[in-house]
Amino acid sequence: MCILIHHTSETSFSDVVLRDFYNHNPDGFGIMFGDGKKIHVTKSLGTVDETIALYRDIAEGRECIIHYRMKTHGNIDTDNCHPYRVTDDLWLAHNGILSAGNPIRKEMSDTWHMIQYILRPIAESNMDMLFTADFQEYLGDLIGRSNKFALCHADGRIAVINREAGVEHFGAWLSNTYAWSASEHGFKHKGVTNRYNSYYDYYDGYGGYDNSYVGNITSKSATQTQDPIYDQYDYDEIVRKAYACWLRGERSLLNWVEYNPDQAKKLIVEWYDMEPQEIDLLVDDTPEDATEWIADLFKSDSVPAQQV
Repeated sequence: MCILIHHTSETSFSDVVLRDFYNHNPDGFGIMFGDGKKIHVTKSLGTVDETIALYRDIAEGRECIIHYRMKTHGNIDTDNCHPYRVTDDLWLAHNGILSAGNPIRKEMSDTWHMIQYILRPIAESNMDMLFTADFQEYLGDLIGRSNKFALCHADGRIAVINREAGVEHFGAWLSNTYAWSASEHGFKHKGVTNRYNSYYDYYDGYGGYDNSYVGNITSKSATQTQDPIYDQYDYDEIVRKAYACWLRGERSLLNWVEYNPDQAKKLIVEWYDMEPQEIDLLVDDTPEDATEWIADLFKSDSVPAQQV
């Protein structure tokens, strides 16, 4: 699932925080920065202590991009360790799962495919366009808010795509709150202030009230101790309900995710290459992020029209 970090010259992570990042995302570590003339990239598949040493030697006291990887698509190796080369002067790191996946070369990640077939041709023809506000807004819409890119150029320019979908903490920007122990490190979610007054106040969008989630709201422990409970649900019906909520607004969709966590997991697992425990973490601990992932499916028309 990964975490992407825009580190400033004032940021200084403690060893405890760095170990937490690594323990959640142990499948690769990377740092990149431009010094005005060339880009410097460091990748590691090393131990937590080795990555902490690299952080202290290279990143601390410097503006840079840091990436901790949790494998989704592709092998665990240095080729799939972020950041990735776009051109000699431009590199990219990514957090999220692109709905296009990795259909052409299964051993390579979804990020590699995005660079190879979309970003590299653009960069080679018009590098400066990648750093314009219009293109960055377009690219953010294309990949969806659940995905974040960080571009770093040799001349020192850094661009974070979908920055508004991340969080500011520790004096740095972090791409999410689900791939590290956010609450244990003092981060507080804004939460939802407009919850429905009772379970029976949840309107299903089809002319009636839906209380089917009453029996599912305590299912978190079940998903952790047996096969995924969401397998029992009808996928097409889940899509229709989630889509109806999304049409009313993402706050309505967030309420649906929170009151129907197992159905939300069923929808996510159909589209994103994730392990059950990763889905539990995403939906149960950070429903706001899960809502973004589902909303991206509808915004990008990834879900076939006949299913909604």
